[in-house]
Amino acid sequence: CINAEYGAIQSMSQVSIDPSISNFIELLIPFTSSPTAPVLTPLEDQKPTENKVFEVAEQILGTSSSLFGKPEQLSQVKHWVTKSLLENSPSLLDELDSTIESSVYFVSNYLTIADLAVFSVVAPLMVKMGLKERKKYLNLCRFYDHIQHLKPIRNANHLSKFFVDINRHDIVQAQKNPQTQPQAQQNDKNQNQNAKQNKPQKQSEKKPTQQNDNTNKKNAQKTNPTDQQQNTNNQKRPPKPSQPKAVAAPKKGAVAKPLNVSRLDIRVGRIISCKIHEKADKLYIEEIDIGEAKPRQIVSGLRAFIPLEQMQNRLVIVLCNMKPVTFQEVKSFGMVMAASNANHSKVELIDPSSESKVGERVICEGFEDEPDPVLNPKKKIFEQLKPDLKTDDNCIPCYKGVPFRTSSGTCSVATLTNCGIS
Repeated sequence: CINAEYGAIQSMSQVSIDPSISNFIELLIPFTSSPTAPVLTPLEDQKPTENKVFEVAEQILGTSSSLFGKPEQLSQVKHWVTKSLLENSPSLLDELDSTIESSVYFVSNYLTIADLAVFSVVAPLMVKMGLKERKKYLNLCRFYDHIQHLKPIRNANHLSKFFVDINRHDIVQAQKNPQTQPQAQQNDKNQNQNAKQNKPQKQSEKKPTQQNDNTNKKNAQKTNPTDQQQNTNNQKRPPKPSQPKAVAAPKKGAVAKPLNVSRLDIRVGRIISCKIHEKADKLYIEEIDIGEAKPRQIVSGLRAFIPLEQMQNRLVIVLCNMKPVTFQEVKSFGMVMAASNANHSKVELIDPSSESKVGERVICEGFEDEPDPVLNPKKKIFEQLKPDLKTDDNCIPCYKGVPFRTSSGTCSVATLTNCGIS
């Protein structure tokens, strides 16, 4: 995947993770003992200091472990260790959730002791969290779920009581539709509503019998047409369940957009400048002209695949209607599109035809509707379309077999065939 959001995740797979981290985590989690590492028991009976935490980490992980981060990152690692383990602020979860919103890890683009410390503090809380709390801390839930599935942690039986089945899709759906609740609660509500509806019916059942007797007597004397009209009107009023249909009224004239590649605003761009991200090993920061008043700043996870000199003054295609995301303090306003093989060991930029004009839209014939102004991240439009975005046998990027093209011809990649596009 080319976006830095995915690039950081991919870089994780290239870092060997020390299997001893499960022992380290267990020592940090409150009210948990560690039979596997009795030499480190001093942490059990007293609140750990920052120096003590690092001393224990060195004993378990070794002084040369990459989990300590790079020398220039050590202060940030210590900050989050202190913040999570020692400060215990009431607003800690809020701060952790907002910090991890646009990144995979807290300090670098790979695992550090800071992430282990945060996981240790959150673990006892996450076990007790209900749906309401998880809705509030979606980013933290995503981080927790990622860490608990790391192989050394998942294989540690002594941490199994802290494994939580976090289904983020269900959480998002619940946030999107506040009426979604567990079935038991829905049944209770239905029973209460039925009970309320049944009570007035019992009272109203007596009145019609009295009214019928009175009307029968009056009808025996004289029938009044106005009374009959009032009675018929009263009988027509009760069926008001049709009111919920009024909620659908705003949808009149609104046509749901089809889910296809036309939802994506893909345009031709020219890289004006490209430099290495100072705080991320795998990232470039590009300034790209896409025909707007000023160039767009875009962060891409391409550094491991494309040399810097090949990222200068070249035509590319850019996904322009992504919601801006911040990567390591640098905001990105789009995504440079490329093709990659299955194991992500080779990546090639998508080249528009040489005579393409900067700023023109890249289309697939038959899918030429107006794109979304901004892709809603919650609806995952791009993620749903991604399985149908591939290069064909001739290295031409396609959507469902239909080539990407500009006014001057089709786009292409150098060598990758039948590979995914992102």
